Amino acid sequence: MGFLLPKAKSISGIADEQDFVCQVPLIKVVIGQPTDILAANAAGIMSFGALWGEGNKDKLVGAFPTDILHNPEDILAINRLYITR
Repeated sequence: MGFLLPKAKSISGIADEQDFVCQVPLIKVVIGQPTDILAANAAGIMSFGALWGEGNKDKLVGAFPTDILHNPEDILAINRLYITR
């Protein structure tokens, strides 16, 4: 899993940079495929597996995302279900 460290640092750095640029705290999430999920988890960022496109449910579940999104419209539910509790 050492190959994920550069990606995790990159994801974390981009998220921190965006907080600074916007000067307001951002909710940080990563949506993607298994390597994206693993890197986000390593960076301490919520992760969501995307089943559209080339998404493979077994591989996504194996990466332990916060949740699995079945279609792009599910992105809209992230705030309601996970952020504003």
